Amino acid sequence: DSGANFSFTASLSPSAKEVWVGTAQQQTNGTVTSALSITPVYYHQVLVTFDYAILGTTAAVPPQAEYASLGVTRAATANATVWADSQSAYAYEDTLSSPSQGVRWGSGTNGNGTITVPQTFSVLYREQFYLSVTADPANLSAYATPSGWYDAGSAVALSASAPSGWRFSGWTGDASGSTPSLSLQMVRPMNVTAAFDAGLTLVAGAGGSVAYAYGSVSGTVAAGTSVTLYVPVGTAVTLTAEPSSWTQAFTGWSGVAGGASGTATVTVNGPSTAAAGFGLNALGLAGLSLLVLVVAVALVAFVILRRRRKQPPRGV
Repeated sequence: DSGANFSFTASLSPSAKEVWVGTAQQQTNGTVTSALSITPVYYHQVLVTFDYAILGTTAAVPPQAEYASLGVTRAATANATVWADSQSAYAYEDTLSSPSQGVRWGSGTNGNGTITVPQTFSVLYREQFYLSVTADPANLSAYATPSGWYDAGSAVALSASAPSGWRFSGWTGDASGSTPSLSLQMVRPMNVTAAFDAGLTLVAGAGGSVAYAYGSVSGTVAAGTSVTLYVPVGTAVTLTAEPSSWTQAFTGWSGVAGGASGTATVTVNGPSTAAAGFGLNALGLAGLSLLVLVVAVALVAFVILRRRRKQPPRGV
């Protein structure tokens, strides 16, 4: 009837944990003044509890859980019991931060899904520690296990693989040893460094050897051979070219070593080569030739002189 009042029930509650609720935006009551059509919209809602647990030794800030209520996305701090739209999605925070650097909590299963019936969701957050892995030199970080988050108490397989021209020398920090692969127990936030040595290849020409020295290490590269030394970046290596005999002479350095001096010092900043060249000792050979000539002339002169002395005097 025109002028009659109308109203719709705001909510329908078949049980204590399930309800159909109309939105506040729609017209649920009023007076009929003209022909009109009103279709109430009810949201099917269920009572859900967002619970969580912490696995670890330190406390964490409670997580937030997102859900939908009456078509609007909302957030609740666990542990919380709320009315949520049935068939809507929910999601817990993936991780929980900590005031301690390098510590967090990572969520396990059941961290997100779809709400269908009244129920309790429980997510287990595991304490995690950050493993920082660096390299020395820093540009070789790609050749070691990457940094990342790992569950407290878990064993992390560390590995390092040196690229061409380099050799893995060992772990420093919270790991030690010269083995490229090892297991590290995550008992706290950890920092490790994979150290690599650079290769310096020394080449001795066929006419002489190369002596080298750095720190307490010394040695010799035999004539016509080569040796690769692996040293930390920044190491200064002293090189000395030594001709194998007086007939040979040092002709100069090539590669990272330069100059004509028989002694050179190179600083190793990466894979490199230093070669010593040798050749015939022209000055020595010239001196020998001159000596032979002088001896030959003297010998000839001596023979001639003796012959003259043996001849009888003229007119006798």
